[in-house]
Amino acid sequence: MLFQIENTNQKEHDLFYMSDRDKARELGCVGYFEGTLGKDGDTFISTWSNYLPELENKAFKDECSRLINILRSDYKYGILSDSDFMKSYCSNNGKSLLKNGVYGFKLFGIRCTYYLRYHTRTKDNKFYIYCYDNRYLQSSLSENTRQSNHPTKKNHER
Repeated sequence: MLFQIENTNQKEHDLFYMSDRDKARELGCVGYFEGTLGKDGDTFISTWSNYLPELENKAFKDECSRLINILRSDYKYGILSDSDFMKSYCSNNGKSLLKNGVYGFKLFGIRCTYYLRYHTRTKDNKFYIYCYDNRYLQSSLSENTRQSNHPTKKNHER
């Protein structure tokens, strides 16, 4: 399979919600899909909003297109094919619960890492997919890990 789906850890939860454009640039958030499966649960409608249009090259668009097509149609990974499938997938993956009725999954692609957030309690079955360029995201996450593991002056004063 082109994409690998995983649960996330607590440190990654902010990556499912990106509203700060400066932070988005720092982390390599190219943009996000906002969509719905409709009130009937099997209508797929989405819009795209970009943060870094300069990274929206053909390779990026091709990978995003493949991801969306797999999530909408693949029998095993078609978590966006309809709301019943998605809700079942969420309930079977309880570790992916971000907060009450909101689930999140991380999908690894070749060029990007995708953070899919799904709201199981909304009538219109809303979802968001934030797309992060791996070159920026991995270096930023590595930097944050190094900083959080870095001994502080207070630790040396004990």
